[in-house]
Amino acid sequence: MPKLNLKAIPNANKYPVLPPDMNYIYFEHSKIFPIQAKEANYSPVNAWWFAECSFLAYAHPGFARMAFQLAGFNNFKFFHTATTDCMIAWNDQCIIVAFRGTELTTISIFRDFSTNLDTKPTDFLEGGKVHQGFLKAFNNIWNEPIDLGDFLEQLLKEYPKSKVWFTGHSLGGALAGLAFTKFPSSFGLYTFGAPRIGNQEFVSLSKDKPIFRVEHAYDPIPLLPPDLPKMNFYPTGQLIFITEEGKILINKEILNISEQTQIAQKTFLNQLRRAANISGKFKTINQHSNILSKVNIFRKNSQIAYSHLTANVGQSYTEWKEYMKNINKLAGVKIENHMPIFYCCKLWNQLIK
Repeated sequence: MPKLNLKAIPNANKYPVLPPDMNYIYFEHSKIFPIQAKEANYSPVNAWWFAECSFLAYAHPGFARMAFQLAGFNNFKFFHTATTDCMIAWNDQCIIVAFRGTELTTISIFRDFSTNLDTKPTDFLEGGKVHQGFLKAFNNIWNEPIDLGDFLEQLLKEYPKSKVWFTGHSLGGALAGLAFTKFPSSFGLYTFGAPRIGNQEFVSLSKDKPIFRVEHAYDPIPLLPPDLPKMNFYPTGQLIFITEEGKILINKEILNISEQTQIAQKTFLNQLRRAANISGKFKTINQHSNILSKVNIFRKNSQIAYSHLTANVGQSYTEWKEYMKNINKLAGVKIENHMPIFYCCKLWNQLIK
């Protein structure tokens, strides 16, 4: 057996923690820790596997296909829509459905933020109410013309012994939760840093199935949408909490949010709303000079808009570090704790310990 080393925890001030990451070695030593497709209880092996899948979902599909093949999944299918991407990898034991989260380094971040901010509760066909923006994005890929749902039904007929697992990080976790609830033959769900999806009735639809929501330290996204009257968004599944030191706590109590942090959350949401509103004014940006001139106009109103519009001229990560620092001071949260690489590294380190 090769020596298994702990993964160094990235320094957000020095290492570009924003996905995708083409230098990261996905599913390293997966032959030593094969996926436990039939395990319905929380599994450190599966938590690491699905964290890797959720991280990989941000990568180019050609790159992801090779990574899955090296990990023993020779079959691969990629689904793309204007609102999300989804990767499916499978063998005769397991079918993995991994949804991409919010793209953080391209102009499409505004489209994803528009999805995230469309928080109106709306009816879910199977029961309960869910986040309207998430449901719209989900329907675009589940139904015609993409028909992800039909593809999975056919795939399960060809591989009847395979267990169907859903996973995703951030927005991808929310979409994975909807797909898991929608698909009658789903077996299990792991989400990472995912926002809340729906109300208590929606959550109860899958209460007896293996669902694990993994949250990392001061990651603020699982606290969203905020618990406001008439919305009543509830967390889904068993909480697996990763401390900043890397310890794994099972069924940790939900963090108590101070009044100051609640105010900070509203400020954070307002910044995202400004970014989404600004995005409509940048649909036909082609030249670097045009980007910078328009960004400077709105920089005071939306640091996040500036960060991602300047991605095209190589300044994205520098601006993101400053943005993350400001959010940390304001809210007592750490936005970099949301990045999928931290989930992967800390789950791996606990696995080999």
